[in-house]
Amino acid sequence: MKSLTQSIALLNSMTKVPTTDTTTTTLLTQLWNDSVRTVCNIRSGKWWFLQSTTDVDTVDGQQGYAIPAGIRKIIDIYVTVGTTVYTPIPVYSPEKWNNILSMQLSESDVPQFYFVEGNKVLIEPTPATDGYAITFRGRKNVKDLTVADLTTPTVTTIANGGTAITINAGGLVSMAGKYIRITNTGVANTGDGQWYEIASATATTITLVSPYEGTAIAAGTAACTISQMTPIPEAYDMAPIYRTLALFYQINDPLSSVIYQTYWRLYDGGQEAGLSPMVGGLIGQMLENEGESIEGAYIPPSYSGGDREWYKSRQDATGF
Repeated sequence: MKSLTQSIALLNSMTKVPTTDTTTTTLLTQLWNDSVRTVCNIRSGKWWFLQSTTDVDTVDGQQGYAIPAGIRKIIDIYVTVGTTVYTPIPVYSPEKWNNILSMQLSESDVPQFYFVEGNKVLIEPTPATDGYAITFRGRKNVKDLTVADLTTPTVTTIANGGTAITINAGGLVSMAGKYIRITNTGVANTGDGQWYEIASATATTITLVSPYEGTAIAAGTAACTISQMTPIPEAYDMAPIYRTLALFYQINDPLSSVIYQTYWRLYDGGQEAGLSPMVGGLIGQMLENEGESIEGAYIPPSYSGGDREWYKSRQDATGF
């Protein structure tokens, strides 16, 4: 996974723009953030890695609930009352919703219908009790990455299979949603070099979303990196970088078409730039491989008359 800091450093290196040129580096950062959102919006944003859930508590007598800021588009909602999960039916027609309201279902902790109106979800019957969880499932609202990597904390303890990391200092509540990697140096009391999402943090404790899989650290001083990350899977980190380079050279050196067309082809085979009717390049691989959240059974290649019919052009990493 490439963080904001790593991606911009790579762009500076590939464009030979020095980090001291803050104006051009800012432009590269803006183009990169725009490219991240563009990649995430392919297929109308219907990627497994953009699915997110957020809980909001019910309020007695309150029908409308604001859609959480981190969700761009609702997939569905469900309400958990004790140990029972209710899945209200979505209503898409305002006329049908008005008909439901005219039924005067009163208040109840058993939701039957919901209707999206502006930035709110309306639930009918209106909840009758405070504190039950309304779970919003939707597509993540991908925001600009703006925070540089943090490398000052050191890790003192973490158990194999544990989720609680003790650091010497520097933890912040705002670290939730970022990622941490404990540096792997191949010796005792160092990490496994993998990235783990942070669930929460205090001044000296970081809690992970998933268990730590490396060797336990006890009374150590292991280096680590805490970073903002895009939701794009690691295999396609270069996609927004290729798109940024294509736009950068097209803007700043429009006569050198060979350069920016090469990057367009590396990005998506040149489809977005009108160079090809087909999607190829790295985005072609992403479309081929990331359309499902669970891996299906392996199907070996089949041949017919010597032709590799199983091989699709969009799997060509270059797009040529």
